[in-house]
Amino acid sequence: MLLPVDLPSLDAMRHRWAITAAVYALDSSDTDIRVKADGPLWLYDDHGGSWATLIPLASGEAVLAGNDRDHSTLVELSELLEGMPDWVGDALRGHGPAGFGFVYAHVDGGWWRAPYGTNDGFTRLRLPAAGDAELAEYIAGYVGDGFSADYADEDDLTDYRDVDPTALAAAVEAGPGVTREQLLALVRFPELDLGRGLAAAARFGTKR
Repeated sequence: MLLPVDLPSLDAMRHRWAITAAVYALDSSDTDIRVKADGPLWLYDDHGGSWATLIPLASGEAVLAGNDRDHSTLVELSELLEGMPDWVGDALRGHGPAGFGFVYAHVDGGWWRAPYGTNDGFTRLRLPAAGDAELAEYIAGYVGDGFSADYADEDDLTDYRDVDPTALAAAVEAGPGVTREQLLALVRFPELDLGRGLAAAARFGTKR
């Protein structure tokens, strides 16, 4: 018997994933892009061994799989697929690094997992696409800890880790169609390569 997983709708995750990719892409010095839409795949990788891949299917279903380097218990894939529809295993073939901590299936509008008893590490991964709190935390790290060090004046006392919830909501609602103005309101530094960020978001396209 499969167990329910509390995750947003597939379209809500697509919108947040698009904004995650847009913010990631603003660092124009990073040529090893690991947060992106790569063909049909939605990729997230923190460059440290934690990752997630979402595979949308033409049927409207999807598979979300990944691993947190510190908190996932790696088990045989067969254990993570117990009771899952056959198409879940089919979708995973050839996708993602070796070793899975979690595998979730989007079926009939909801998310489900096998009844394994191990710690799959998903909540500790803090996947930005999973919710606004996770996405705000991700943006705060990039803007407050990264971009502000490069672009803020020395006497600027603004707390750039404080993400504007109105700007966040507008960007998430737009998702792949986020505008330059909406992205700038979120990250606040016009010196950033906003065009690169917009292009990264746009690759998430429309509903699959």
